[in-house]
Amino acid sequence: MMNIFDALQKLLTATPKPTEIAEVPKELVNNTACLVANDPVNTDQASEEDEFDALTAPLTNKSLKQGFQYQLNDVVFPLPGKLQKLLDCVDLCSAPGLAGAFCSELARYEMRILEEPRIIAALNVLAITRSKQGLYEGMKSSFFSIVAALSACGKERHQAFQQKLFDAISLNDVIVASVTSGKQVHEALAYNQTPVLIVDECHQLFKAATFGTDFGALDTMMSMMTANVAKFPFKTRRELIDSLRALIASLQKDKSLIPTDKAMLSRLIESEKKLSRNDWQNPYFAYVGYSTPINTDFIVNTQNVDSGLMGRPIFMRVAEYRDDLNPNKDLNGPTDSLVQRFKACISNNGAIEMSAEAAELVGEFIQYFESNRNHREFGAIYARGAEHVFRVSSLLAAETLVITEAEVLYAAKLFLRSLASIQEVKSGKSRNFLFQSALETIKKHAAGKKLSVAVLANKLIASNKHIRAYQQEERDIAKIMVQQAIDEGFLILENKLVQLADADSQ
Repeated sequence: MMNIFDALQKLLTATPKPTEIAEVPKELVNNTACLVANDPVNTDQASEEDEFDALTAPLTNKSLKQGFQYQLNDVVFPLPGKLQKLLDCVDLCSAPGLAGAFCSELARYEMRILEEPRIIAALNVLAITRSKQGLYEGMKSSFFSIVAALSACGKERHQAFQQKLFDAISLNDVIVASVTSGKQVHEALAYNQTPVLIVDECHQLFKAATFGTDFGALDTMMSMMTANVAKFPFKTRRELIDSLRALIASLQKDKSLIPTDKAMLSRLIESEKKLSRNDWQNPYFAYVGYSTPINTDFIVNTQNVDSGLMGRPIFMRVAEYRDDLNPNKDLNGPTDSLVQRFKACISNNGAIEMSAEAAELVGEFIQYFESNRNHREFGAIYARGAEHVFRVSSLLAAETLVITEAEVLYAAKLFLRSLASIQEVKSGKSRNFLFQSALETIKKHAAGKKLSVAVLANKLIASNKHIRAYQQEERDIAKIMVQQAIDEGFLILENKLVQLADADSQ
């Protein structure tokens, strides 16, 4: 395998010309298009972030010359034409390799067609197949994603399909229902070894963290995802060791253990050894959260962007409509062929390599991401672009063990799609987002009342900052939102007064 630094160094000397343009290509923020289908306690140890910076520093430290790039700015460097043309040819509804096969089978399992987030489910299962071997250049495979899609649009089938596949590859016992404290995160790691959270209503964790009532769950989980060594508080570690030893002794006495219990026993023994040595290398933790746009949009705020939280996950905000019922559904779950391919990935201890052509392409994307690393609003996310490309392209290559240009391009476009979702929500300029925000305000002020359109529109202006901001572009936006609520059946207009459609049931 060629040295990636040598392959990319020559690509990172040109400084692109700044341009006042939209942060990402316009087509990537078209929510109606099918673009995606498919430690606070670790302060004395190097983190994965430190190692990643060391990995990419030789690729980027000579690429930026202009002085203003070393301070926060509002200028966005454009995506080079060559890269844009290559990305235009990538269909995110058709993932390469094993991920694509997973998405195809998930499509048959859906009750209602839900193309866009299929790839998230695929990457989540691929991530655990590399939990021990790691990804390219030793990067951890811990996976983090948030999917926002309307209620009753089929998210539960995606969750169920992942669980069926985990069960089929004898890893169903790694799935954790929820964590509500930092201690529970430590417990999940100790008991499950490679814990995977597939969470519905995921906004509750982030809301609890906002109000400080998550008892350290989110911070501890993020630490586990990035730390090279898991650190446990002394009391928690001793309690877990005692609990594990008792559980191990009980299981060892049972002569009728089924295969999954035997696998669990093996993992518990390994956990006890790691905790006893106080040396848990490269902890694995995965989190895929599902919720609705109206419940997750609050997560995308300046604090969470600037702090780096929103740069961690792949954030997928799905187009706000419900697709058709699936006419070709097959509820039997993953086929034996798909299961065997995932099992083969688990047992394959080979290292993931990168082709020379892919390495050159990665270098060009790194240069683009780094040129925007000091963007005032989204620099913290651009700065993690390379990390996402390495991780996703590695997961896509979990079966072949070779990252090619196809995996790199797919990974880069998926990251840009995630960035576009964040930008759109944070800007508050999306009409879909705007209506969802307005609808919440309408429901609040029209509850149990009959109001004129004008009065309700004025309440929208007074109470909703997004409506006020949008008025600069469209003066009558408040009345337009009220009319849309009437047209879509949320409000009933009678004798020039409006009331909530479900007012009779209140």
